[in-house]
Amino acid sequence: MNEAVSSKPRPRTTVRQPPGFGLRPGQPAPYFAARSTVNPSSHFDTLGGRFIVLGFFGQAQEEAGRRHLDQLLALEARYDDSGICMFGVSTDPADEAGLRQRVPGIRYFWDDDHALSRQYGAEDAAGLRRLTYVIDPALRILAVLPFDADPQAHERALRALVERLPRPDDHAGVPLHAPVLIAPRIFERGFCRKLIELYDSNGGQESGFMREIDGRTVAVNDHKHKRRSDHVIADAGIRRACEAALRERLFPQIEKAFMFRPTQIERYLVAC
Repeated sequence: MNEAVSSKPRPRTTVRQPPGFGLRPGQPAPYFAARSTVNPSSHFDTLGGRFIVLGFFGQAQEEAGRRHLDQLLALEARYDDSGICMFGVSTDPADEAGLRQRVPGIRYFWDDDHALSRQYGAEDAAGLRRLTYVIDPALRILAVLPFDADPQAHERALRALVERLPRPDDHAGVPLHAPVLIAPRIFERGFCRKLIELYDSNGGQESGFMREIDGRTVAVNDHKHKRRSDHVIADAGIRRACEAALRERLFPQIEKAFMFRPTQIERYLVAC
């Protein structure tokens, strides 16, 4: 299909969240609206429900940019829109003449003003940083794969990750159903092991429940009703790490699902 050429100024990328230098796994992927092969203002927050491979390759005309893009396109058989889609991000207006979307599965964002690249940490004062984000169906960062330092390692890591991605409905490891919010990968595996070791080394105190007996509310233990042991976390450093992960990775999901952002954390404990 031939596209009409307009003399009007091209729309600029609309940034809806602050710049995201140093985005890490678990964080919400910043929302944006940008010109793409789909339409003049593609809204990223409409793409949820599938895995997204978002590749900041810079310029396809440059050797490194072309190699990065080729690695993304080498997995095109996996991009079907229902499970996984790919968006390449180009900063070179000349790429529009040579790069074509393939529906389903492969599309491009045109980042002429570099706003999107800066927002995702793919460009800063030091210049361009080619990298690939893999984003989960809840629009959270699943993996950050740098390209420039070791292109072969990027290729291996990207292929290994994309080929083992589950169906979108299984990305949390348990069935998803409303109105319950299921938010996986809040804590890293290593941090989970640290919390378990903390419990094992300190033991847990049996956690009962409250019951009214003879007109008084008292704590009781009844294994037919509840059986749990808790270790209350006293270490300030571990509590701060828990809070940071919850605020960065869980609270935005709660706000998105229920239009409420938590303001307090009642207590920190490991339960068994």
